[in-house]
Amino acid sequence: MINIKEYHNLLREYSIEENNGHLLLKNAGKQKSAEIVRKLFLALGDLRAENKNFSLRKTQLCQFSNCVSPQCYRFNLKPTFEHSILSREDIIDISEEMDLLRIEEIGPVAYLKEYNATQPDILKISEQDFRTIYAYMKGK
Repeated sequence: MINIKEYHNLLREYSIEENNGHLLLKNAGKQKSAEIVRKLFLALGDLRAENKNFSLRKTQLCQFSNCVSPQCYRFNLKPTFEHSILSREDIIDISEEMDLLRIEEIGPVAYLKEYNATQPDILKISEQDFRTIYAYMKGK
């Protein structure tokens, strides 16, 4: 849910000035800037801002190093094991349910289809999550 009051409070709290559509922050390091951008996104109702599985990337079109405008940032899913959409415990639990020999026997694509056929909709896993789990299983 968008909280425009919180958004404006953040602009005042951090003395952010508008310049030609960009929100510029005075006297802040890169890390603090990222923290402020996350707070602004959260005030705009974007829940990825509080999920550490998503990193912020500044668009190449923004020429201001001190810009904290949400329009100048994009979220990227961190494709590493530590930053999977699934928690570490989820990955371990699901991997214990899966059969590595069967995966290698019929192939990952067929195994995922077979696995998901036995699960209710809420527990079905995506190809990307399966790749993370499979990589974990192979690495054990």
